[in-house]
Amino acid sequence: MIMASPEAHKPKSRPRRGKTQDLPPAAPEVAGDPIHYCEDLSDRVSQRAYALYVERGYRDGCALQDWLDAEREYGP
Repeated sequence: MIMASPEAHKPKSRPRRGKTQDLPPAAPEVAGDPIHYCEDLSDRVSQRAYALYVERGYRDGCALQDWLDAEREYGP
C-alpha cells in the first residue's frame, strides 16, 4: 500500500493581498460634518416655512406646501 505524503493533503495557499488592497477606497475630504449640514439645512427650511406662514397672515392648512416651497428655495 502506498501512502501519500503529508504535503499532498495541504490545501494550496493563495498569495496574500496587501492590507491596502483589502480596504475600500478612501472617501473624498468633505468640508464640515454632513450631519451638521443636514441639521442646519433643516433649521433654515423650517424657519423659511414659518416665514411663509407669517407672510400668508398665519392662515392654517398650508404647512406642507410652505415646507415644500421653502425646500425648493434652497435647491437640491
